[in-house]
Amino acid sequence: MPKTYALTEAATALTTDLKSLHRWIKLEKWNLEEQGENKYDKRIKTLTEEQVILLAKAHNRMWPPEAQPGAIEQSHGTPSAFKQLEGRVKELEAANHVDPDQLDDWMKDAAARITELEHKYSNTLVRLSDALLELKELKDWKASLEVKPKVPRKTKKADPNDPDYQAGLQAVIDNGD
Repeated sequence: MPKTYALTEAATALTTDLKSLHRWIKLEKWNLEEQGENKYDKRIKTLTEEQVILLAKAHNRMWPPEAQPGAIEQSHGTPSAFKQLEGRVKELEAANHVDPDQLDDWMKDAAARITELEHKYSNTLVRLSDALLELKELKDWKASLEVKPKVPRKTKKADPNDPDYQAGLQAVIDNGD
């Protein structure tokens, strides 16, 4: 399997920064989405050793790079990075270990808290329901107090030829009012 370099490793080997490396890759018209990805982390884009050598020649960089003083050989990642990763894995494994008694206590506490919240929720619903009923009663009471202004009725002028007028007049005469 050909050796691959993460973009940060390639930039370091070519003694440039990531921005320049990305510009060089664009000039070469390489599509990093179609080619190498790190098999452990798909977000990390990689270049093959041949691609890095081509970039080194195209941009007058020394290949293979000279070892920096105090640098560790990075053929398979730095030993310190491996130790950090191994330590982090152990921390996560330890963090995921839960004592069954402690888990039971957490479950009981959670169940008690849920019961308490359900009780508060029920009480809140009852109070809200009561408040809504009281509000409706107040609205009805207010509506009953409001007096609608009476609109004067338009009266017709008395028409002596109208049969209703004549009947009303006869009733007044008969009663003597």
